[in-house]
Amino acid sequence: MRFKKINIDLSHKNTQIIIHIVLWLILYFLMCYLNHASLFNKKSFDKINLLINIDFICAIILNHYILFPVLFTSLKKSKWLKAILFGLLLYVSSVLIALFPLYYLVYNFPNSKEFFLKLDFFEFKSLIDVFSYKPLLWTFTFVFFWNFATILIHTAYNLYRIQKEKLEIQQERNNMELNFLRMQIQPHFLFNTLNNIYGMVLDNHLAANSVTKLSELLRFSLNGSKKEWIFLDEEIQFLTNYIDLERIRHRPEKVNITCNFSTLENTKIKIKPLLLVNFIENAFKHGVNASVGKSWVNIQLDVDVKSIRFYIANSKPSPQGDVLSNTSIILPDIRSKIHHSGIGLENVRRRLELEYFERYALTIKDTEKEYIVSLTLLV
Repeated sequence: MRFKKINIDLSHKNTQIIIHIVLWLILYFLMCYLNHASLFNKKSFDKINLLINIDFICAIILNHYILFPVLFTSLKKSKWLKAILFGLLLYVSSVLIALFPLYYLVYNFPNSKEFFLKLDFFEFKSLIDVFSYKPLLWTFTFVFFWNFATILIHTAYNLYRIQKEKLEIQQERNNMELNFLRMQIQPHFLFNTLNNIYGMVLDNHLAANSVTKLSELLRFSLNGSKKEWIFLDEEIQFLTNYIDLERIRHRPEKVNITCNFSTLENTKIKIKPLLLVNFIENAFKHGVNASVGKSWVNIQLDVDVKSIRFYIANSKPSPQGDVLSNTSIILPDIRSKIHHSGIGLENVRRRLELEYFERYALTIKDTEKEYIVSLTLLV
């Protein structure tokens, strides 16, 4: 049997009222349980104990919703006279309400020496006695203590709510930024692929094969990239199509491409979409495409139950060999490709920070002859 998930809107006014009532009832019964022994030697649910604690809870609620908010607001706005007046009102009203149960008990149980002694000790005989330590001790024990507890709970809830709102706002900003980053990646990748196919349209077989691969890339870019997570085999299929297009574009004698995707077994773990393609794209763009002579690309992907490990290395054009042997017309363009990595790598770095937080490790090694990227994702 499956239970339907119930979504409760905590911001709704009626919901908040119900929550407040439930919390006050919990506090009331807790007070009945804790106060009965030390105060009146009555059982927790004796009618005397229940009635007297109603008096205390009323004082606490009055302070919590009316007197304390006005006092704190006056202090915050530096309205000192108003703060002093409401502070006195809060204290005197709390003392009077808190002492009422003792007068009630002495009146209804005139033969009880215990109640009489308690009233004689804690009551005040004159106006000055209101500010003595005895009424204060009584009021603090059974009213102010619980007020401080409720204020602490209220403050903690407000801090939690504010922090939650900040996280929601940050998450919304992150999602907007991620969508923008993905919008940057997809046109950049697709236009490069279309440019690759342009040079092969005269060859029907290669062109048809390329169009088929590109259609699969487009389908994934439009559908798969919108998902929060995809299975690794979907990402692998996407990368394979891209690499196949590069194989079609480049002659085997120009570039040696090594890839181990076909040997993977556990490909049903999940990964963020369009995360690895930029590393492969950069390897061809800044390594293979910028080279005049022989080049190579080595791509490795390993998977276990805890992590995905991606490795790619590519040769770099020699600034004193392949590049300098070319004409001066091509040289500036090649140099710009060597030293400029575009938006792809920065997008991937930012996506890793946003989507994987501290569950990834990215290392990049750039030498004179090769460019190596190693990425580990914890799943």
